[in-house]
Amino acid sequence: RDVSYPVESPRMSSERFEDLDDDFSAAMREIKANLVTVQKSFGEQRKSIIRSTEKRVESAEKTLQQMESESQNAPAAFRIGMNNKARKHRSDMERVKKELRQASSARDDLLSGGRTYGTHDPAVIQSSQRNTLLKGNESLNRTSESIARSKAVAAESGKGK
Repeated sequence: RDVSYPVESPRMSSERFEDLDDDFSAAMREIKANLVTVQKSFGEQRKSIIRSTEKRVESAEKTLQQMESESQNAPAAFRIGMNNKARKHRSDMERVKKELRQASSARDDLLSGGRTYGTHDPAVIQSSQRNTLLKGNESLNRTSESIARSKAVAAESGKGK
């Protein structure tokens, strides 16, 4: 195994690690672009983008595991920097996995009460989302008012003692 660890620069690491880092970064750019695209997509196109993104995430995950393994085998002088980079990538990976899970769930349909199911009209979807948000705000306001009344009653009953 031909791995070089140049002594001249403490910022350098193994060539393999750097190649894996480049591959991982390219995969993450693609995944993030797909996550933006999936938000604007519907139906079969959306499902297709999600499936291809899931495959890309799996590939990037394997690349990250190789990076972590490579950093464990590095000399101590390089290990800390390599581990830090791998940890940052792991954090990014977990974030995009979460976004992908959210994109692939039926959460939006459930929140909108199913009113937008099957529609591709962004105006209908936006209107439904706005109505859901307004209902949520109304509920929050009623709850806040109820809490305020409860506090007032508690304060009055505390004075009477």
